[in-house]
Amino acid sequence: MIPPVLLALAKAATAGRPVRVAYREAGPAPGRHEVELLSLGWRFGRWVALARGRESGGLRVLELDRIEAVRPLERRRRPRTHGHLGRPRRLREPPPSGVDPQEFALAELQDPDAGPARRVTVELSRALGPVAAALFAGAEVEQVPGGLRVHLRATNLPALAQMVASLGATVG
Repeated sequence: MIPPVLLALAKAATAGRPVRVAYREAGPAPGRHEVELLSLGWRFGRWVALARGRESGGLRVLELDRIEAVRPLERRRRPRTHGHLGRPRRLREPPPSGVDPQEFALAELQDPDAGPARRVTVELSRALGPVAAALFAGAEVEQVPGGLRVHLRATNLPALAQMVASLGATVG
């Protein structure tokens, strides 16, 4: 089963909606941050989000296991869609120069020392269809009887297996 915080962030990313997160920082009370999600990714055995502060415009990497609550906010402008099958909508502003959200999402799955990437298929339940593209940025999402298949290229198969297991899905 997909963790509730990850599901909430994936839905917000898919809808192009900013969120307010309650985030456990060094202090006793969680900090509150309003952010636009740029990408979700897998790092060091856990989910993380690359986000831009709504007011400051600064980039943050948020560890999802430190997020206590997620609340979607209203958009300032309505983003345009550019696809189907839950593909994320365009951001209000493009990412900063030199920041590639897709590269961020897949970085842990690409080990340059592991040789050429292999095409891998992940099988997901139909319930994850609306957020599949946010969870697997840049992957090909295909509807099949009984669910979805996500095709992507990876070299770090143990990391991919951990990531997929966190969703309750299987690697084919």
